[in-house]
Amino acid sequence: MRADAVIEAGLPRLDGSLSEQTFAALVDRLRQRGGESAPDLVPLLSVSHEVFRGRFASSAARMRAYAMAAFHDTGLPDQAVPYVVEVLETSFDPNLVAAAARAVRGMAVPDARLADYLIRSIYNIWQNDQPVSFESYDVSWPLTSFSTALLEVLGTLAWLAASAHHVIPELETLLSTFSKRFNPRVRASIAHCVETLRSSAADFPRTCCCSVPLVESGAVTGEDLDIASIELEDQDGRRFEWRQFFRGKPSALAFFYATCMNPRKCAQTIYNLVNIHNGLLDAGLDGQVRVAAITYDPQRDTPAVLRQYGESKGMRFGADCKMMRAPSQFDGVVDAFDLGVNYIGNQVNDHRVELYLLDCEGKIAHAFLRLQANPEHAIAELARLTSKSRASASGQ
Repeated sequence: MRADAVIEAGLPRLDGSLSEQTFAALVDRLRQRGGESAPDLVPLLSVSHEVFRGRFASSAARMRAYAMAAFHDTGLPDQAVPYVVEVLETSFDPNLVAAAARAVRGMAVPDARLADYLIRSIYNIWQNDQPVSFESYDVSWPLTSFSTALLEVLGTLAWLAASAHHVIPELETLLSTFSKRFNPRVRASIAHCVETLRSSAADFPRTCCCSVPLVESGAVTGEDLDIASIELEDQDGRRFEWRQFFRGKPSALAFFYATCMNPRKCAQTIYNLVNIHNGLLDAGLDGQVRVAAITYDPQRDTPAVLRQYGESKGMRFGADCKMMRAPSQFDGVVDAFDLGVNYIGNQVNDHRVELYLLDCEGKIAHAFLRLQANPEHAIAELARLTSKSRASASGQ
């Protein structure tokens, strides 16, 4: 049964009205069908899917985790890998991290690149490790048999075997420096993981060819966004139309909201944007590129909030560097960019990391999604767009 064909099957619509239990039953059916259904699970990983609209963040995360964990049994398709990497890099939710680690073990061949993300997930989750189980969606507490997010991560590192040999020093540091932070079961699992990786070092690593993209970013064939007349308001309360800022010069545009509690997402996005802006100034591109951040939460992020939040992160406000909100037409922005954000009422319940580079006509030229953009890469792309703009203006 395809996830997007539930209506044909006589089930309720695959939207926010669907009960968690019915959602889980759908995932179970897809999982039982094995590899042929793996691609149909992928849309259920997106935070912006209609099925998560109107739900509390904890419920949406649990549902996404249940769908992601199913790849352990169906096999992990290439198009699901960026979602798994995103969770390992940015999530502090034990169910999601455990599910992502389990999903990696659904890969046909181990990928050494995943080991570094698994290590980073340990530092995200080690102070919030909790019992997890994916045997069924509705579990009875206390669990008679359970794993934890850390145990799943360590189990996956051991599964990677020779492909993860390079992270042995990181694991040894955990044992030698941070041992008291872990319970005996986790300490034993770390030691077992180190032993497994050492013993597999002589084996020829049966790794993939690393052609699977881990990060969802790249050049985009620009299309008109059809939002030129949407009204924006900046951190000083100045109002103007979209085209007045986002046309005439290339621009870097990030999305965020001030009350985001995940430091790997919004706070880091703005710090990253500041680094990009500073790099543009160092590259002599002052006045040639615009930098902006637009809030997902236009009701709460007033101009005063935007200014204070930006200043706290080092934003250098000016004519070409602003934080903004779309006071009454943000839905149009969401649709134009197909933003990865969802809501319960008017409050954000989850979102992805996203940075867009726009050309001088305001068309999307490059997108960095799910993980933070490499500032040097973004600066190089903006420099290229600036050169292209100058060449077009001179008729070359």
